Amino acid sequence: MAKYFFCGIGGVGMNPLAFILKEQGNEIIGSDRSYKKNYGIYKTIDDANIKVFPQDGSGIDESVDFFIVSTAVEEDNLDYQKALKLGIKIIKRPELLATLINESPKSIAVGGTSGKTTTTGMIGHMLNILNNNPLVINGGIMTNYNQTYLNGNGISVAEADESNGTIELYEPTYSLISNISLDHKSLEELLELFTNFIKKTEKKCVLNADCKFSFGLINDENKDKVVTFGIENDLADFNAYSIKLGAQSSGFSLKGVDFTINMAGIHNIYNALSAVAVLNINGYELESIANALRSFKGIKRRMEFIGSFNEIDVIDDFAHNPDKIANAINSVKPYCEGRLITIFQPHGFAPTRLMKDGYIESFVSTLSKNDIVIMPEIYYAGGQVVRDISAKDLTSEIEKSGIKSYFFENRADILAVLKEIAKPKDKIMVMGARDNSLNEFAKEILEFMEN
Repeated sequence: MAKYFFCGIGGVGMNPLAFILKEQGNEIIGSDRSYKKNYGIYKTIDDANIKVFPQDGSGIDESVDFFIVSTAVEEDNLDYQKALKLGIKIIKRPELLATLINESPKSIAVGGTSGKTTTTGMIGHMLNILNNNPLVINGGIMTNYNQTYLNGNGISVAEADESNGTIELYEPTYSLISNISLDHKSLEELLELFTNFIKKTEKKCVLNADCKFSFGLINDENKDKVVTFGIENDLADFNAYSIKLGAQSSGFSLKGVDFTINMAGIHNIYNALSAVAVLNINGYELESIANALRSFKGIKRRMEFIGSFNEIDVIDDFAHNPDKIANAINSVKPYCEGRLITIFQPHGFAPTRLMKDGYIESFVSTLSKNDIVIMPEIYYAGGQVVRDISAKDLTSEIEKSGIKSYFFENRADILAVLKEIAKPKDKIMVMGARDNSLNEFAKEILEFMEN
C-alpha cells in the first residue's frame, strides 16, 4: 500500500478518488484552499479521518509516494513546488481516474457536453440495485447515497470529462455520448475528441441519434460499434415514445416497457434513455432496468428543490452552459404560476468569453418579458486569467431584449433585492458550476426570505 497526497482534496472530482484509495488500504492526506468552509464534503473528509493541511507545502515530505493534483491547481502552488523539489511522482487527477477505469475488467465511460453526471448516477444506481456491486466515480453527489462514489468490484462506471481534453485518456469497454454542443471547447475540437473516444472504446458506444453532432460521428469505420438512442429519430436502436413530462417526474415507453423517473425535463428523458440502452446491451432485461430506475433520486444540484416560503419556491441547478441553462429553464417554466427569477453565476473568464452569445440567447429565447435575470460577477477559481469580460456584459445585452436584468458585483447583495422583488407564486432558480458554495447560497436565499 502507498501514501497519497491529494492537492485540492475538497474538489468534487478529487475526494471520491481519495476515499476509494483509502478504503483500499492506502494512507491518504491532502490540502485544500477552501477547507473548513461549511460545505458537506469537508465534513465527510473529517469523518474519514483524513488529515488536511494548508496549501503551503507543510503537509508534504519524503514519506509521500504519490502527489495527486487537481486540474484546478496551478504549477506555482506551494504544494506542487514541494512535490517537485522532493521528486515525488505527480499524477493528475484525470490520469488517476482513467487508470482505475482502464484497468477494470469491464468499464463504462460516460461522455458528452451535457447530462454526464446524471447519466453516470443512473447507470451506477441501477447496476447497484441489480446486484452488480459497481465501482462508480461521479462528478456530483448521488442523492440515493449522499456521496459521489460507490466502491464496488463489479463494472466500473465513470464520468469522462471533455472540458480539459482528458476524455482521451479513457479506453473503456463501453462508452456513451449523451450529446455534443458548444461548451469549454470549439465544436471542431469536441468532434475530434469524441471521434477518438469511439475509436478507443473496445465494444460498443451508445450515442444520441437526435443530436446532429453526435449522430454525425458515425462513419463506415465505426458504424458496427455504435448503438443509438433517440426520441425524434425513428431509426434509433432505442427509440422512446409516449413521452410524459411533469413538474417532478417524467416517463416514456421503450419496446413495450414503461419507464418512470423522479426528475423533470425532456433532457432527463434522454439521460434515462441512454442509461437504459447501456444496461440493456450489457445483458439486463428492460423490465428489470425499469424497476431499478424508479428508485433513482437524482443528483444534488440537478433541479434540487431547496424549499418554499410564502409560495415562493427555491431551486438549485448545476446548469452552466447555454444548452443546460435552456434545459433547466424549460423544465421549470411550464410550472411557474408567477415569474421565474433566475440567478446565474458564470464560471471562468475564458468560458464566459467563449459562450457569451450562447448564454444571452439561452435566457432571451426561454424567458418571458415578466421574468427576471440576476447575475453576480464571474466566479474566479484562482490562477492567472485575462479579466476582459464581466457578467455585466451579459445582463446588459439581456436587458435590451426587454427582460429585467440585474448585475451584482458582490453576490451577497442579491439577498436584499430578492426579498424586495419576489412575490408569491414566483420561483427562484440558482444556476452555475465549479463554485461549491452555490448550494449553500440557495439555502441562504430561502433562510433570508423566511426571516
